[in-house]
Amino acid sequence: MTEKAKKNAQNGAKKSSREAALEILLEVAGHPEGQKPLQTLIDSAARASFMEPRDRALLTELACGVMRRHVLLDVFLSRRLTRPEGLSPKIRMLLRQGLYELLFLDGIPARATVHETAAIAIRACGKGMGGLVNAVLRRLSEDSAAIAEEIAVRGRRPDGESAGPRDIAESASIPLWLASKWIGDYGPAGASALASNASVPPSPSWRVNMARSGAEELREEWTAKGFRPVGRCGFSAHLLDPARAGAASERDALAALEAEGRISRQGVSSQILAEDIVSWLDAHAEGRPVRVWDACCGRGGKSCALLEKGVEVVLSSDPSKHRLDDFRREAGRLGLRLPEIRCAAAQDVRGSFPYVLLDAPCSGTGTIGRNPELRFRLSEEGIGNAVRLQKELLDAVWPAVERGGALFYSTCAAGRDENELQAEGFLRRHPDAEASVIRMYEPMFPGEDAMFLAVFVRR
Repeated sequence: MTEKAKKNAQNGAKKSSREAALEILLEVAGHPEGQKPLQTLIDSAARASFMEPRDRALLTELACGVMRRHVLLDVFLSRRLTRPEGLSPKIRMLLRQGLYELLFLDGIPARATVHETAAIAIRACGKGMGGLVNAVLRRLSEDSAAIAEEIAVRGRRPDGESAGPRDIAESASIPLWLASKWIGDYGPAGASALASNASVPPSPSWRVNMARSGAEELREEWTAKGFRPVGRCGFSAHLLDPARAGAASERDALAALEAEGRISRQGVSSQILAEDIVSWLDAHAEGRPVRVWDACCGRGGKSCALLEKGVEVVLSSDPSKHRLDDFRREAGRLGLRLPEIRCAAAQDVRGSFPYVLLDAPCSGTGTIGRNPELRFRLSEEGIGNAVRLQKELLDAVWPAVERGGALFYSTCAAGRDENELQAEGFLRRHPDAEASVIRMYEPMFPGEDAMFLAVFVRR
């Protein structure tokens, strides 16, 4: 540890991984609206406590793991507590965290988990609460093998026609209303598949910058090392031996390639969707200029993916200046020519374009595996607001599509109201539109995003 780290530790600035994870969990659960991204909270906590890589890894695993499993953890905790609702939010979250560690982190002795978790309870709430945490976790530790077997059975059970809303809600730690919604949208088997997918984090994946020389050779080099190919331009660490995937030499090599702008971290579904848009343009442009307006470009992920593949993105707009600043930095890293950048809501942009990409704001329910904090932030009201905004955006950008051109509408939502039903409503309102593509992208690998794409051609 550096001298600065030692000094801060002596002054009480340094927190353990468990204490930092608890603070993050309480912050996300207590303030679901307007919260910073989870990774930002983890990064800030790790920097503030000068964490070594091993401690940072434990912090990340505890914070993300408890979010992914909190409803399931509550099921087992409720069997050992007379009145769990009578406990403070801090003690309830600490018990969840301790139980998660007992059940899912094999490398830590149970006695260490119980001792350290009880010590945090004593410092935070006094000896009485520390004794309760100690007693509950000790009993759970003794039953951990039976609990682990029950979890394994639960993981297999929500299947086919037998799965009910509570099964699915508990297995994926999602709200009961969302489990019911998924069953209504996709049936028990489809909802079970989404729940299973949401219960694990995705393996990292990368998109190769095809605008750079040697791009195809670079992709072949990494797939030859055992990384799984993704579409025509990417690769994923899915099914790679975790010990090897975490090797310092490969991590350093990938980090260097990212710094050089030769690869970008991007989810599998997003890569495939962008490639499908390019393929559609190649097949249907028929000599028309391929000029695209990215109407909700955010940090420029899809604009950059299209630019790398030779698509002429002429305008990228977004109402957030901070996101556009990130886009500029990302395009600079990748060595791409920036399109015109406009800080504006899509409803306020005037112009005419052969093609418009509307990667619409959505609930993000298709990304719960990647973003476990969404479990605390989702609401039925929020999804309703997203549906209304999507409808407004679709109607606002459609006049900008030239005759014979097309509108690409995409979301990262898992729900028919933001996807298929939104597309059906758009077609009813606009008789000059016809659907060329309506596609739901089911996750290719566990934990990957579910996404949706509709292509509307203007007659």
